[in-house]
Amino acid sequence: MKTNTVVYGLSIAIIVILLIVAVVFIVLDVKKSNKPPYHLRNPRPYPNNIGGETDKYGCHISAGYKWCKNKKKCIRPWEEHC
Repeated sequence: MKTNTVVYGLSIAIIVILLIVAVVFIVLDVKKSNKPPYHLRNPRPYPNNIGGETDKYGCHISAGYKWCKNKKKCIRPWEEHC
């Protein structure tokens, strides 16, 4: 009879501990998921990147983009007409 009580008490204690650990992991995961990805938290400035040159409109020159006044966006002239 005493052995059953001890086993029952240990079982309840283990279940409570597992529930606490699960809640902690869930809370930590939620906090982690609110952070933006690493490359967005620590962006490299364009001058240090290869081919990062942009014009005054923000079009990537080295990728072949040019500003289209009519469409008001960066385009590649060989892919679409302005």
